[in-house]
Amino acid sequence: MKRYRCLIVDDEDLIIDRLRLLFREFADRFELVGAAYSGMEAIELAESVRPDIVLTDIVMPHMDGLALIASLKPLLPNAVFIILTAYSDFSYAKQAIGLGVNDYIMKVPLIVADVRSALEKAARMIEEQERQSGELERLSRSRLQNVYRLRSQMFGELLHGVCTSRQLFLMREDLKLGFNLEHYFAFVMEDGDYSSFSALYSEKDQGVLKYAMLNIAEETVRQQELEGMACEIGTNRYLGLVALPASPGSSRHHQLTLTLAQALLSNMNKYLKRRVNISFSRPGSGWDTLRGTCEEAGSKLSASYYEGPGAILHPSYSFRPDPAAEEWLTGLIKELPLLRGDQQTKAELEQTLNELARHARDRGAGPAVVTVQLQRLLQGLHEQALGRLGSAAGKPPALEHLGFKAQLAACREYALACLEQMRNASRPEIRKAKQYIEASLEKRCTLDEIAEHVGLAPTYLSTLFKREEGETLVDYMNRRKIEKAVEFLKAGDYSNLELSEMVGIMNERYFCTLFKQIYGLPPKKFRKKFL
Repeated sequence: MKRYRCLIVDDEDLIIDRLRLLFREFADRFELVGAAYSGMEAIELAESVRPDIVLTDIVMPHMDGLALIASLKPLLPNAVFIILTAYSDFSYAKQAIGLGVNDYIMKVPLIVADVRSALEKAARMIEEQERQSGELERLSRSRLQNVYRLRSQMFGELLHGVCTSRQLFLMREDLKLGFNLEHYFAFVMEDGDYSSFSALYSEKDQGVLKYAMLNIAEETVRQQELEGMACEIGTNRYLGLVALPASPGSSRHHQLTLTLAQALLSNMNKYLKRRVNISFSRPGSGWDTLRGTCEEAGSKLSASYYEGPGAILHPSYSFRPDPAAEEWLTGLIKELPLLRGDQQTKAELEQTLNELARHARDRGAGPAVVTVQLQRLLQGLHEQALGRLGSAAGKPPALEHLGFKAQLAACREYALACLEQMRNASRPEIRKAKQYIEASLEKRCTLDEIAEHVGLAPTYLSTLFKREEGETLVDYMNRRKIEKAVEFLKAGDYSNLELSEMVGIMNERYFCTLFKQIYGLPPKKFRKKFL
């Protein structure tokens, strides 16, 4: 039985002594090769003893447990880390686990069974890492690489109409397609978070992991006691074919694909820590149907853009991109006003993004169309921010390889950041004028009064406000008064005259005109429809 080398790190003598005693009980499987009383001592010791498992306290002077783990990971890339924690450190322990720590043990009390359980769990993880490493090495052999490359080339040409299914049939031995396609179905799989995949791994490692995904897909099919194959058909797309012993009914086919999908999701996460999306075709029959069946599986996968990582798209799942959706989307984004850095602009942005979230999929807005339009939205926000903030305006985020929800979140975060920057960057005179207006919403307030309050000439204040805020001071004041009137409407059924007087507009007719200009309806109709 393999023995695992262990290092313990804690600044408390009692804990170190207690662990030394416990490791005597575990000597058959876990060897204590060192004990350190600080993070720096642990780093020096780890270089010489090369432990497989490190048990470390969280709270230590000079270097805490998380900093120690971060320092040791480059030195011990295959080591497993376990943290020791007191009850007061529990939230910190959960944070450490989220950062990749394998397990945690409560120090008070230090229970033998807990320590043994954590060590056994670490041993299993090391064994699994070694098994995966051996599997990846086997996958890198040139023979298997050549088969996958040939499959990728030939099925890519099939889908592009360059070759026929008859040609694939004649090459089936070279392609290792040793199964019958009298009855079969196709599936297409993609990494649900390809952007992180690209960022985490080098190009060489990506190649190895892609072969691993193909191998795991084929092994998963075999686990279901079925025959099949897999190959890469483009950036972040993998095609699978699964042969069936007989033609299944629709109910049986649905169950087969569901079971396979769940097994694929589980295995990809278990062995590679990747979340994938999978779409399935209806049953095919014979080699002549091969291209259409593969295209059907691939066409459904675009809907995973809306569903998010871990999507399973069955044959009955329908999503058909509608070209007319682009016009709707363009019009929606064009309606956004210039950024003014105030609460109303924030509300309008939120309203637009919420409408996108509610209706984009139902309107059949394809992923490429939505991505382009959201990028234009970000670029427009960026240009507006540049005009107000200059070089201080942050660059918009990239949206490629993100799902719909992640794209909306990125747009919302960037837009709100721009608004906050502009709000904080407003000139003191503008902020002072807005504060005066807010304090005077319920009474009549003139431009001259506001100008006198901020110490500027009325004409200059008006010009400055327009340039800085994108609307005139009078328009801003009237809009805020009408918004205040809406707040009163929510609280009670006031008459138009009462409302106009409550917000300092002495002319009832003028008040109603302003209200309709801003909200599209007179106050009474607005209350009936929206409140």
